[in-house]
Amino acid sequence: MFLSKPYTNSAPNESASFARKKKWDPVQIYLRSVDWKQRIWGIFGLLSSGGVVFLAGDLLYAWWVNQSNERRVNKTMEKGTRPHLAVLEAEYVPRPEVIERLKEIFQPNKYHSHYHAVCGEHGTGKTTLTMMVANEVGKGVIYIDIPSNLNNLGDEFGKAINFIFEEDASFTMQLKRKIFYETN
Repeated sequence: MFLSKPYTNSAPNESASFARKKKWDPVQIYLRSVDWKQRIWGIFGLLSSGGVVFLAGDLLYAWWVNQSNERRVNKTMEKGTRPHLAVLEAEYVPRPEVIERLKEIFQPNKYHSHYHAVCGEHGTGKTTLTMMVANEVGKGVIYIDIPSNLNNLGDEFGKAINFIFEEDASFTMQLKRKIFYETN
C-alpha cells in the first residue's frame, strides 16, 4: 500500500526570518527608547483627571436636579394648584355656607396648625366644591386626588406638588448601589 504525505519544510527560511527581523527593528528600537515610567504616569494622570471631571459633572448634575425639584415645589406651594373642574352648570348645586367655610379652611390664620378632612355621602358635591374653592382661593392650596389604591398616594402627592421622583440622580450613586447590592 502506498501512503502519500504532503511534504513541508519545517526548517527556518533565512529570507523570511530576515524580512521579519527587518520589519520589527524600528518598532523594537522605539519600544526600547520609550520612558515607560513617564508614559504610565501620564496615562494614570489622564485617567485620574477624567475621573475627577466625571465626578464633578455627576455632582453638578445631582445638585441641579435637586435644586430644580426644590424650585418647582416651592413655586407650586406659593401659587397652589388649580384643579380642573368638569361639572356642568345644570348639575351644580350652589352651597354658599359650605363654600365660605371651605374658604376659611383654605385661608387659615398665621399660626393655624390643623388638618381638615372633607367627608360625606357619595355624590353630594364634596370634590366639586373643594375644587371650586381651591381655584377661587388659589394661592397656597394644594389639591391632591387620593387614589383608590393607597400604594399610589406618593406618586399622586408628587404630581400634585410638581415633584419629580428620581431614584438616583447621581450616576455614581447608581454604580455604588449596583456594586454593593444596596436595596435602600
